[in-house]
Amino acid sequence: MMLLKTIIRPNSLLYGRVYVLSLLLIVCCSHQGLTQQNASIMGTVTDEYNHVVPGVHVFLEGTSYRGATDKDGSFTFTDLKKGNYVLKASSVGFINFEQNVSVKYDKPLKLLIQLVEEAELLDQIEITGKSEKQEIIEAPLAISLVNIEPLQNRNLDLQQALNRVAGVRVREEGGLGSGFNLSINGIGGRGVRYFIDGVPLENLGRSLQINNLPVTLIDRIEVYKGMIPVALGADALGGAVNIVTNQYRSNYLDASYSRGSFGTHKAAVNSRYTPNSSGFTVGINGYYNRADNDFLVEGQGVFVVEQGKRLPTTARRFHDEYSAYLGQIELGYLNKAWADRFLLSASYSGLNDETQHGVTMEEVFGDVREEETNKLLSLRYDKEFSSGLSLDIYGLYNSLDLIVIDTAARVYSWNGLYTPAPNQRVGEVFSYKTKASFTDETLLGRSNVSYKINANHELAFNILSSTTERTGRDPIRFPERSDDFYQEPATLTKMVSGISYQFKGLKSRLETNVSVKHFYYASLAIPPYGNVENQQDYKDQDYGIGAAVKYGILPGLSAKTSFERTLRLPAEDELFGDGLVVRPNPDLVPETSLNANFGFQYSREIKNSHNLLVNLNGFYRDISNQILATRFDIRFLINRNVREVRGLGGEIEVQYQFKDWLNLVHTSSFQDLRDNKKFEDDNSGVVRSNYRAILPNTPRFFSFTEVSFSSQNFFKQGDALSLYYNLNYVHEFFLTWAQAGSEREEFKNTIPTQWNHGAGINYSLEDGRYNVTFEVSNITDNLIYDNFALLKPRRAYSLKFRYFIRNLL
Repeated sequence: MMLLKTIIRPNSLLYGRVYVLSLLLIVCCSHQGLTQQNASIMGTVTDEYNHVVPGVHVFLEGTSYRGATDKDGSFTFTDLKKGNYVLKASSVGFINFEQNVSVKYDKPLKLLIQLVEEAELLDQIEITGKSEKQEIIEAPLAISLVNIEPLQNRNLDLQQALNRVAGVRVREEGGLGSGFNLSINGIGGRGVRYFIDGVPLENLGRSLQINNLPVTLIDRIEVYKGMIPVALGADALGGAVNIVTNQYRSNYLDASYSRGSFGTHKAAVNSRYTPNSSGFTVGINGYYNRADNDFLVEGQGVFVVEQGKRLPTTARRFHDEYSAYLGQIELGYLNKAWADRFLLSASYSGLNDETQHGVTMEEVFGDVREEETNKLLSLRYDKEFSSGLSLDIYGLYNSLDLIVIDTAARVYSWNGLYTPAPNQRVGEVFSYKTKASFTDETLLGRSNVSYKINANHELAFNILSSTTERTGRDPIRFPERSDDFYQEPATLTKMVSGISYQFKGLKSRLETNVSVKHFYYASLAIPPYGNVENQQDYKDQDYGIGAAVKYGILPGLSAKTSFERTLRLPAEDELFGDGLVVRPNPDLVPETSLNANFGFQYSREIKNSHNLLVNLNGFYRDISNQILATRFDIRFLINRNVREVRGLGGEIEVQYQFKDWLNLVHTSSFQDLRDNKKFEDDNSGVVRSNYRAILPNTPRFFSFTEVSFSSQNFFKQGDALSLYYNLNYVHEFFLTWAQAGSEREEFKNTIPTQWNHGAGINYSLEDGRYNVTFEVSNITDNLIYDNFALLKPRRAYSLKFRYFIRNLL
């Protein structure tokens, strides 16, 4: 294992590896000397009309046993000690519930809790309890939350769900499996970090990215804009996306399959079994996604050559097949006296991806492809103590293998035909043939410790450390192994640590969060003009600070503001290159950004009939040393710190629900991002031509609207019918720099206004056990474009079946 060999090298980054291994040792030893208990409490929460109430906060006073009721109004506490407890339940719009209970070892205690609605006072709602999701939304940070549970029957990807969020825009390069760029308030690419249950997805491969994860595995998505909590340990410029899985759901089976246009198949299965008597749990997750992506394309770059002339045409994509898969098993314990969660997980994933074209659609490929396999082993330990202390420790080892194949000396056209290349030594993409293989080995460890001093004061500390080592081999390009510089390992270590303090005062009307972070990275790599003998160590570090304040103006109305100075550390492929067209540049320095947000939030609920949520948010971004890919020579790119960006904007989010049958969602976002670098690098005093220019290829105004109708007990008790319609709108924006010319030729300098209509119908039987959904996307069959005028799929149809068992016991 190349990673372990590096540990003994004088230049190795030993600290990161020792830190990770120490975490694993601590977790493995943490359960010694503790005994097993078998008592349990199971219950269901209803209202005065015997309707189940989901999302109720239920807990045993003075213990770490707490949670929220599921969609059936049910909750379970297992592995309790024999004795007497005080059980409490609270939810918005209901009077707090309290009951003394006594549990024994011989049989579980079963409860039926009925909540009483709280009388309306002066047309206002007094909040008596908050669910975990409510607490997240109402935190001082600028955050949006996507509740995935109502979307789990739909045939959508997670990036499509994120397009519903104000200030968020996901731009794809094609169909299923294509590259995508998610931006938050105009900052995208590497400036946004992705997490699953607080664990970063960086360096884990494309098969574990958000465009592959099935929605049935997810509970919610948290989108942080600007300031990011210390608990995530992120080095991000403008935001983060944290995907929270159904980690506490037990004894269920969730299987789904969908069939769609363009040869699209998606299958997923998620299951967990936890016997009440032991707390031992087994979880199995898996998915398989496949698509031909053979939709029609036309427009700029889509042509055939006849008699030496380029003739525009409408063509079908012929080399864009994609498949991805994952298998995962988890073993461990839940709700034990010594751990809330102790889980060992192993997974194997991979993908096969054909490449149809380059950055634009003018270059057509017919044989280029990528293959990826990924092996991951992780260990997680969580414990919330009655003293107010909480521990969350996580460690992983990941091995990622990637192969890039470009061996066909051919020149393809959009009609699928090809001619032999004049030089048979070249590939389709590169000026040489290649079958390059790379292996990235990563060790990552994270410790998150928080201590709740009392109801108004809380401290939190987090440290995240990762080390990645890359080696490679290209037997075609470098037949002599001594010439293959890919074989020399390149190493990158990152460490982000932080501490935060939270305070509540004025009867919880005032909430503050103050944090300090430290960023460190070190790399061992080859300079762009060097060779193996020129390997050098590079190190850098810096600090970040952040503060957020929320003030409750009136019941349901609050103001929020936050400020942060933060960093984004260079990524491994930016420092080391990708072994293909991107050259290494170890001289990169971190990007820095000053982020500010200010907004208002209004939330109101009246007798479970009308629910209204309104969020207004304005933002400011000032980015220095932004890393961009620039031309190295006629064949290669290199990443450099070349840009400064200033961004201003605002957004609005409105959600309205009437009882359980009408839902309305609307978000609108405006962002103005401009090149803020005034002078050239040579200090000549010459003002750059693009100074203060609008950034190209960046949408300025976009919105999302959805209306959905639901009818419970449609044909019979337990059945439900849902209808929904949505619209994604993107206003026309510049494809190139606006100063490039005064004439705005169609398709040359702008991407036209986009209207993307979608609709669907879902029918559920037997309280959600059987579900079938039919959907249509791009109903009007419009030409939909994204990055650099790349066409997305035309009108498409899909049919999804889902089978869900809530209780396997």
